[in-house]
Amino acid sequence: GEAGFHIIGCSLVGCVAALGGGTVNSLMFGDSKLRQGVSWVRDPTTSLLVALAASVFTFFAWPQWCHYRAEQRLAKIQEVVIMGSYYEWTIAFLGWGNHHAITKS
Repeated sequence: GEAGFHIIGCSLVGCVAALGGGTVNSLMFGDSKLRQGVSWVRDPTTSLLVALAASVFTFFAWPQWCHYRAEQRLAKIQEVVIMGSYYEWTIAFLGWGNHHAITKS
């Protein structure tokens, strides 16, 4: 990932965040099955595999997503600069520069 984590560190942080967040949610909002234990303690395999799969997917997908979004932003900036200079040149060429000013009658 971009923060310098390797896949093991990213997976560990992702799993702790997922399972810890679920635990806090169950405690704060009163899960009706809380007497039997927190859900990931009752069924650790499923919860841990889902958290691990999401962490690994995010480890590989997040840099790609950031790169894609950066390219989209750059394309938008280029479009604004090109169209802005085109309109500026057209207004100057046609002599329309002072016609947009609001004057009092």
